[in-house]
Amino acid sequence: MGWGNPCQILNLELLLLEVKNCIVTIDAMGTQTAIAQLIVQQEGDYILALKNNQGNLFEDVQQIFAQAQASGFAGIVRWPPKTGQVTKL
Repeated sequence: MGWGNPCQILNLELLLLEVKNCIVTIDAMGTQTAIAQLIVQQEGDYILALKNNQGNLFEDVQQIFAQAQASGFAGIVRWPPKTGQVTKL
């Protein structure tokens, strides 16, 4: 018998862990909306891998970082863990 879908197993593991006020890092396999939402619901923060096979998102992030670097990182944008909305620092 196999272990099942790795993302489903990761969801179960996250339910067992206390991630409040923690930063959770996950490789590209675990970069799933449901996993990010679960971490946010538990009041944790996350760093998820981004690969170039994820549609326009990869290019969008590259452009944002290039602009930030060109401006000396003035007005850096971040995603607060509780809202998931983009805010300007």
